[in-house]
Amino acid sequence: MDMTKMFKELAEFVMEELSDAQKYAKKALCLKGENQKLADMFYTLSVEEMNHMNREHAAMKEIVSTAPEEYGLAFELVTDHATEWAKEIKVMQDMYRE
Repeated sequence: MDMTKMFKELAEFVMEELSDAQKYAKKALCLKGENQKLADMFYTLSVEEMNHMNREHAAMKEIVSTAPEEYGLAFELVTDHATEWAKEIKVMQDMYRE
């Protein structure tokens, strides 16, 4: 398997999971108090997407541990962006739980 291709795919997957987690967290907040059952479902989906993102990010880290040095820089960039985005999503999830 081509590790460069796999690394790029995992980076894309991480961003897709974050996008979905954010979308579901926003929907949960919108529905909170209006339709609790649906709101809870969207909150749960948001949490699940974050779990997927964490597993994919861990797989990227494994690839980086045995890859050439330039992978490290790409991993750092993805990690920095993902970390900031994840913080925003966590705030929304926390707001939902209040």
